[in-house]
Amino acid sequence: MFPLKLKSVAVVGSFVALTLAGCSGAGLLSHGSAGSSSPTVAASGSARFTIVWPETTGRLIPLGANSIKIVLSGPETVTKVVARPTGGSNTTTITFTGLKIGSYTATTSAYPSTDGTGVAQATGAVSVAIARDQTTTTTLTMDSTIATVEIGGAGTTGMNLGESRTLTATAKNAAGQVVLVAPSLWQWSGNNAASFTLTPGGESATLTANAPGTVTLSLKETESNQVATLTVKAFHVTFEGLGDLPGGEFRSVALAVSADGSVVVGNSTSGNVTGSNAGEAFRWTRASGMVGLGDLPGGFFRSSATAVSADGTVVAGIGDNAVSAARVFRWTQAGGMVNLGAPASSAICWARGISADGTRIVGTTTLAAGVEYGACYWTEATGFVELNDLAGGPVRCEATAISQDGRVLVGYGTSDKETSCSWNLAGEITALAGVPRGTGSALGASGDGTVIVGYADTLALGRDGLEAYRWSASGGTTFLGDFPGGGFAGYPASYARGVSADGNVVVGMGMSTEGSRVFVWTQARGLQDLGDILRSKGIDLSAWAGLINATDHAADVVATISADGTTIVGTAFHNGNREAFRAYKSDGFLNP
Repeated sequence: MFPLKLKSVAVVGSFVALTLAGCSGAGLLSHGSAGSSSPTVAASGSARFTIVWPETTGRLIPLGANSIKIVLSGPETVTKVVARPTGGSNTTTITFTGLKIGSYTATTSAYPSTDGTGVAQATGAVSVAIARDQTTTTTLTMDSTIATVEIGGAGTTGMNLGESRTLTATAKNAAGQVVLVAPSLWQWSGNNAASFTLTPGGESATLTANAPGTVTLSLKETESNQVATLTVKAFHVTFEGLGDLPGGEFRSVALAVSADGSVVVGNSTSGNVTGSNAGEAFRWTRASGMVGLGDLPGGFFRSSATAVSADGTVVAGIGDNAVSAARVFRWTQAGGMVNLGAPASSAICWARGISADGTRIVGTTTLAAGVEYGACYWTEATGFVELNDLAGGPVRCEATAISQDGRVLVGYGTSDKETSCSWNLAGEITALAGVPRGTGSALGASGDGTVIVGYADTLALGRDGLEAYRWSASGGTTFLGDFPGGGFAGYPASYARGVSADGNVVVGMGMSTEGSRVFVWTQARGLQDLGDILRSKGIDLSAWAGLINATDHAADVVATISADGTTIVGTAFHNGNREAFRAYKSDGFLNP
């Protein structure tokens, strides 16, 4: 607020003087008189305004003001503009002459220009009486026109470690017009110096992210006292190839990840492997790198780790037994690889998922003559328990995943057609309502099993064919779409394989005209290319062919996400070799 004192004096005619007072109330305008005392003279007068401009370090008028426009409105309307003087003078006098006697409104506006144009920085108005033989004093307050201030240049509210951004300060009036402000009137502050460095520079500031954390920035324009705030998170984004086991051709595939993303399991070609298209199960951590887990005794040497407990200490997978038939294994650091076998009626059995505590393993088994696949689960107390299929048709069902709490198993069952479904621990099977029947399956479940993801045949719905979906008990089915040009013949256009524990982030594969890509889906942003997300955070993927595999085979990209939503693991081509990768974002892939 910028006080102005108005004094009007009239003798025969009249004159008006405008006194600008600062916070101390010191007068900055002086007044004089015009005309002479005579009752026979016409009722007219003059107004003279003498403005003593404050130093530019003062706050008596807007610091950046270079002109003041004065408008007298009453019996007549007259306007004058007073420019800040140059050459060292700080006094300007402007006179209104020939004013008619009567009541006026004096309106003053301060501008950053020298000619009273542009957007006013402050305005005020007061009534002034032009009368004979009396002096009146009125104080007018010029209020700042700044209604809001904004912090610009932040982009998204997330920053990678080491990233710097230039922030800008903008003031606007109630109409949304930009009000120019002297740089020294901007005041920047932040509340997390441990994670961020904030370097103020007047109408701009530089923010640098040094460590993971959150900062609330505050921007204040000190004449209007308007304040803007902005919360920014510093996150850490990394992308790394997990390498390969020694020996054999270079090839590794990541199939599962622990709840916090620190442990990755899968399979890799090694010098131990025998048989075609075979690999050895591995467990990866940053500390130990990729470590082979071996194989079951006898038969060909081939194994694969397909699931891992929440804390990464229990691994489930598939190994070859003495007659080279696939059997489920359970691995721990203390006990190594233990053969769990298969259901009694089974020829072979695969492990597909594991509960968070590592006590329940789900899988798929081939059954006796005349039937095909069956779903099952294993616990130490029960051994293998075979699950029911949907009524009608051949026995053909598979359990592909299990919720973290171990209470919901998901996969597909078959009546007349394959249908995405879930099982409870009693073995009861339920088709997912709203998911089309036909080729397709559920492939992943949230922590409590209330969100299930997979793929389904959507042609009957007039859509593009095999398509990823997200199903929830409360919200029904959401189809997730595909990348432009997707849907190579004979393979899914898109499929969802992994979901965060809260059900908010879905990961899978989509097809494009260039090949297969890993997708990340959220409700807010829809289907996004993981490669695009990583590149936007400064990750160079040129050696990884941009995470695009120039092939029509869906299995060439396999991806899933950790329960906490921070880590995506998968497989892509790196310098021409198929290699497991790990992408990490400290604030989670739910955030931009």
